[in-house]
Amino acid sequence: MVEHIGIEGNELADKEAKEVAKGRSADTKLLPPYLRKTLLINLAALKMAHHTELKKEWKNGWNNSTQGKALAQINETMPSTQFVKAISNPKLSRDIASKIAQLRLMHIPLNRYLKRIWRVDSARCPACRADEENITHYLLNCPSYVHERWALTQHARKERKAISVKILLRDPKFILPLAGYIQATGRFKQHGEQSSRLNSNTTQSGN
Repeated sequence: MVEHIGIEGNELADKEAKEVAKGRSADTKLLPPYLRKTLLINLAALKMAHHTELKKEWKNGWNNSTQGKALAQINETMPSTQFVKAISNPKLSRDIASKIAQLRLMHIPLNRYLKRIWRVDSARCPACRADEENITHYLLNCPSYVHERWALTQHARKERKAISVKILLRDPKFILPLAGYIQATGRFKQHGEQSSRLNSNTTQSGN
């Protein structure tokens, strides 16, 4: 605290402030009449309470939603700042960070989800023609991405963890390997680029 040395009124104010800091305050009778009454509204406290209540309602709504319940199987601490920090890694492009967030929210443009929102006619995997292209299939099972998945498998061995959807989407140590996998598969590139890659895979399989 900066003391107002030599200025009588300010020195008195400093003295009273120090007394309040020690837990001692002036006699209520010595205060002006308008300061003797209990404050009817504390705007700062009211705003804080309102913010806390809104946050609580939002979190309860999220936890009871379909996406919230599904995401809880991956990370029960969601929503959390840890994940936001993980995808804010400067080594991640904005597009890849967005795709990782979409994977966690299960709103990723894979054919199972796209069919549910009437964007495609079939839920089949465009790479291997499996009956359903969902997140588990894309990350762990699609035979067309065996080569791209090798780096993920090696990283899991290094970390001494069994590779799983939960590990890939929850553990911050897998963020960069997962980003590399997404980029390497080319699954979410523009349609022309994706078609070129799928045709290449089909040709190689035929050989």
